[in-house]
Amino acid sequence: MSKLEINIQFCLEENNGSDIWEKYKSLENECNNIRNLLMEHKDMQNILKKAFDSPHECTMALRFLQYITHPDELNIIEKLMPQLVDIAIYGNSTNITYSRKVIELVNRKWLEENIGGYIEQVPILEPDDEEWKYRRVAEDTN
Repeated sequence: MSKLEINIQFCLEENNGSDIWEKYKSLENECNNIRNLLMEHKDMQNILKKAFDSPHECTMALRFLQYITHPDELNIIEKLMPQLVDIAIYGNSTNITYSRKVIELVNRKWLEENIGGYIEQVPILEPDDEEWKYRRVAEDTN
């Protein structure tokens, strides 16, 4: 059992909701601080590319990317577009959903001008997959 699980279990056993909320706020603040450190890391793009190789870490990396909202930071998503498109086509159902949401963060005009080239780069597994992979990326995430 992790330290976090022990702390949560203690709060639950004590039946003290305010302790749970305080613990949540503390962890949320810590996560935000770590997220900011990762955003500023000089090798963030390679760290995320490596995370995409593991289904569990891929999900975490995609959730991390969903926090990017500032226009100056969106270029990292553009740089990761080949991997995001690949995940949107061949990932597991959770990662497909997350990758589509991340792709939607990018400027619409840039996306319309560039997404086709990224989709073309993804190898097809079956002859009928060519059209399918375009549809797969564009399917609604809502």
